[in-house]
Amino acid sequence: MLVLLPNEKAEPFITTFCQKLVKPPSNKLGIICLRVLSVLFHGLDPVSSTRYTVYHTLVQVAGQVEQIKSVFADLDKMRAQLAPCKPSNDQMQKLLRILHEALLNSRESELASKVMVELLSTYTTENASQAREEAQRCIVASLADPNTFLLDHLLTLQPVKVLEGALLHDLLTIFVTEKLSAYIKFYEEKKDFVEGLGLKHEQNLRKMRILTFMQLAENAVELPFEMLEKQLQLSEDQVEEFVLQVLKTKLVRARMDQLNKKVLVSSTMHRTFGKQHWQQLPNRTHCNCEKMNDREHKDQGNKLFLARRFDEAISCYTKAILKNGNVPQYYTNRALCSLKLGRWDGVVQDCKSALELDNTWVKGHFFLGQALMEKECYEEAIKHLQRARDLSMDQRMNFGDDITSQLRLAKKHHFTKQEEKRISQEIELQMYLNRLIREDRDRQIEMISQGKEYSAVEDEISNIEIFAASFFYKPFIVMSPCYVFCFVCFVSLLFNDKLTITIFFIQKREVPDYLCGKISFEIMKDPVITPSGITYDRKDIEEHLQRVGHFDPVTRVKLTKDQLIPNFSMKEVVDSYLAENEWALHY
Repeated sequence: MLVLLPNEKAEPFITTFCQKLVKPPSNKLGIICLRVLSVLFHGLDPVSSTRYTVYHTLVQVAGQVEQIKSVFADLDKMRAQLAPCKPSNDQMQKLLRILHEALLNSRESELASKVMVELLSTYTTENASQAREEAQRCIVASLADPNTFLLDHLLTLQPVKVLEGALLHDLLTIFVTEKLSAYIKFYEEKKDFVEGLGLKHEQNLRKMRILTFMQLAENAVELPFEMLEKQLQLSEDQVEEFVLQVLKTKLVRARMDQLNKKVLVSSTMHRTFGKQHWQQLPNRTHCNCEKMNDREHKDQGNKLFLARRFDEAISCYTKAILKNGNVPQYYTNRALCSLKLGRWDGVVQDCKSALELDNTWVKGHFFLGQALMEKECYEEAIKHLQRARDLSMDQRMNFGDDITSQLRLAKKHHFTKQEEKRISQEIELQMYLNRLIREDRDRQIEMISQGKEYSAVEDEISNIEIFAASFFYKPFIVMSPCYVFCFVCFVSLLFNDKLTITIFFIQKREVPDYLCGKISFEIMKDPVITPSGITYDRKDIEEHLQRVGHFDPVTRVKLTKDQLIPNFSMKEVVDSYLAENEWALHY
């Protein structure tokens, strides 16, 4: 109903509706509120200003029930979702603040840091001083993160510029441009200040050593161990281990010549990538374009990608493809840039080109699945994501949870789309039946009222109206919980009723997690239990043992096929659930 109302009429109802849901009394109710708000958000007109209100509430509720990752994936996607409704700068600042807090509470420190940088970038020279404290927290968090090394972008933020002259700004400048010796001198003079920020000296030393190594590698192709000992203040037996740590960060590409005790540098990320670098880049490109081979164009594109210069990176990958169009990696690299820019058609085209060259190219299926999901082609997306997961297992490639999380999301969206279609059909049927009931009611009342006083037929009319009304609300019992919840909450708001009474109208339309396998995330058909007490679907666990290794994927304990025992109790529970919920067969 809220979705169907005109924007100007719906706004006050939606605002009040969101206020009612913003603080659910329990985690269970919070999950339901989250689903309702998600349905409402995606059902509203993209240009409706109320979408911002709903999304703001969605983030608040998601933070309270620790489900923020189900709402927020990355900044680019959030911008694309909110761009049509054109939120103001103040609104975006409020949203980014609560988003940052929710991510911190969910221990998503890397995403939280990106959101904070985005928040600080919304300030100008006129109002930058208002974000002074937030800038300080952002700097400290970035310095404390052991995996964050490139910090020069912070110095360009207006709220950070306000801190110029302060000790914290001086410390940040050291991490951006100076070497290890400068940090040690600062620490010796300002030890209490550094420790007061909660920064760990040993961790700072490690980071500064890596940054110093990067700076040395910028201007040299060979780094003797002796020089590294002196510049990084390491003992002779610590150098090799340290170099291995640097190489693991992938900030520097190099190899060790242990016989001659030196490091041979191939390439390195620049600690700062300022105006002078961009001025040099076009000249180098034009001068050396004909001389550069496809691999060099690809390497140049990789550097631009890491600097988030996606359009320039696409140009480099295109040149690599023109030089050699038979390398699938070049197409998927360009597809990844398009994915970051939200250009789904470009992703699809490049991934298909890569798969024509090599149908077993994991990234081709992975990126194609993501793009198809954004284009709402869920069935095809699931097919490619499933293929990517299977290939990654066959090739023993470690993508962590990246592929499986996208596969879960695609299946969820596909089920939601099917559910919305079913709901739409039920609503149409309900409206049609209600119209027939009203017409029949009016016809009966008209028949008994002809030529008679109202008082003479009042009781009969009342009985007809009661009988007809008894049919109006029955269809809601079989509707989706989200739409039931929306409807009853809306009615509750109008009549100032308590929100909690609506729970009794809800029939859940989701499969409980305990019925789903821990590998495929689908309903278990043949559940088996391991000696560790974990239940899997036989097909999935046997495939894991064959392709990945003989260990339990959850507990990592050694496991063989003959140790799998049929879980008849779980099988009985699954069969009973499916008998009562046939729709779950298509979940």
